[in-house]
Amino acid sequence: MVDIRDAGGNSRELIMLPPCYIAWIGQSEPDPYPAESTVRTPIYHALDREELLCTIEAPNSGEASARIIAGVALFLAGDVGQL
Repeated sequence: MVDIRDAGGNSRELIMLPPCYIAWIGQSEPDPYPAESTVRTPIYHALDREELLCTIEAPNSGEASARIIAGVALFLAGDVGQL
């Protein structure tokens, strides 16, 4: 598991993530992480953020509000040349 971390004020706007695995969990199943240690993270189809695919609860060791204010999001497709 890799937590979302602050990359610092001088970091690139976009970074590549290591491979990750996402699974569906039934509504009757317990959450795998405590609510206070996750941040709701949108997953978009592309960098333009026009097509929201879903949101996930991503593990987060810092303050969730900082990730929300910073506009943290994941993208499935995009111009990798920008990275």
